[in-house]
Amino acid sequence: MQNKTNERFVNPYNFVPLEEKCERSKYEQGTLTGYLTCTLTTLTPLFIPNTSCDHALHREEEKDDNYVSYNFYSYEDLSGEGIRKDGFYSPVIPGSEIRGTIRSVFEAAFNGCLSQVNKDEPLHRRSMQPKKPALLRKTKQGWEMKECNRIILNTDPRNRKKESKYGKFIDVKTLAEGQVLYFTARYNKKRTTIINYSTNGTKNEKKNWNIGYVHVGEPADNKYHESLFVPKNSRWEEVDDGEIERLKKVLEMYKNNNKDNDTHSGYKEYTKQLYDILQKDEVEIEQEYYFLVYYSVVNEKKCFFTPAMLSQEVFQNTVGDLLRENGHYEPCESRHEVCPACALFGYISKHKGQSLASSVRFTDAVTTDKDNWYMEPVVLDELGEPKPGTVEFYTDKPEKLERQKRMSAKYWTYDYVILEEKLDSQKFYSIKKRANRRQYQSFPAWI
Repeated sequence: MQNKTNERFVNPYNFVPLEEKCERSKYEQGTLTGYLTCTLTTLTPLFIPNTSCDHALHREEEKDDNYVSYNFYSYEDLSGEGIRKDGFYSPVIPGSEIRGTIRSVFEAAFNGCLSQVNKDEPLHRRSMQPKKPALLRKTKQGWEMKECNRIILNTDPRNRKKESKYGKFIDVKTLAEGQVLYFTARYNKKRTTIINYSTNGTKNEKKNWNIGYVHVGEPADNKYHESLFVPKNSRWEEVDDGEIERLKKVLEMYKNNNKDNDTHSGYKEYTKQLYDILQKDEVEIEQEYYFLVYYSVVNEKKCFFTPAMLSQEVFQNTVGDLLRENGHYEPCESRHEVCPACALFGYISKHKGQSLASSVRFTDAVTTDKDNWYMEPVVLDELGEPKPGTVEFYTDKPEKLERQKRMSAKYWTYDYVILEEKLDSQKFYSIKKRANRRQYQSFPAWI
């Protein structure tokens, strides 16, 4: 791959390409038996951890350090007090490791399915387009939403004396997610600022103050405000249950990514409020339960609800959907449609009576060399993994859609494409004018 500066860029996740279609047939049991004895030679360094002790190579003075160190896999249980944890034992390569490696090669060589892929794995990426605020409510009929305006609340102590510019100062410690705030405001072209506020509705309803709902975001460096969602004078719109499910997946993802982070809570309180509402029964739902979200608009539909204006999005299309649409490479689940790899190595199906036992078995590989088993201990770099959310690496730019709409694909995902209208190349525009002429539209990615 060449970039604009003609420097070569290598994507480390380019592997053997798939063929046009994964060929499957009905499983037929074989009748041949036998065995092979093989000798393996490690041409490059190899490491398989013995996970019975995660500080096997720690020195005495390092015993309380948080990092981990593993010995190479062996039949020794290193968890016992009597075991010498810094010893080097006869190395073993488990049969399961050999089996997995050979199956991967077999799948690539004989056009097998992608058996190890979680077909229900949600695809996601961080949105590059600012989202809009909205108010959700749950009713007996389901979920509804109302568009909102967003007002910045001055919660930065550094701006306590700049209320004429940033609005009345509000101590963030007195605010809670979803809290009702009664307020009066000053409106101008640059910003809307709070003049006065109260959390006591009974006293201020007579004054005909406006009503907003506080959205408390996650902590961040140099953060100087929280947000107030003020419902517009518009109708409530029906929300598909699938949007709520994707919002739950977004919050679950933030929770998992921040479970060891004390600063970023992973939207714990925000998530708790959503699940509290989801658990309300029909009697309780007579009341109105509100929830604050940000949303995008795709083909005039309000969708992709998230807890922040710039946030991760979970897409409707999953890994399984993409594999089905591109050659049916999703994992096998039926004996009536089995790829060559699954016919030999077997698979587990969710459907009763459709799982298939393996026709091959691999034993452990044990060493025959009594010397030079190990290199000196080394510190491994942090490992990475493919990032399917970076669609520019894993998908083609939607050129066909560009020709149809005479537009340029500015940004695309697995669900939709954002197009930028092509500018008249015969006229010169300054950077500022070009920016003012840009128009954005959204189309589904499958058009």
